[in-house]
Amino acid sequence: MASFDFTPRYGVISYASFAKPIVRLSDDDSTDAEAVIERIRKFNYREHDDKMGTNTRGALIEVHGMLSLQNTNEPQKFLETRNVILLMTDGE
Repeated sequence: MASFDFTPRYGVISYASFAKPIVRLSDDDSTDAEAVIERIRKFNYREHDDKMGTNTRGALIEVHGMLSLQNTNEPQKFLETRNVILLMTDGE
């Protein structure tokens, strides 16, 4: 995505039984692909403890919250923005 002619803003959420944002769309470095990758690498997946589950709903609630904040802060810009949401799960 970083190869397009615009600067994308990234949001990354890890989820198991609960959703844990790694990078929020509102973070200062959310437009820096390398910084986002580094934050993903540094994320300790053990923060989920040994909790099982695939809380897709919780992850989507986090996505909704991030997008709602964008809409609140800059409603006209939000209407002109294209959003891409990738949802990856282990299938369990």
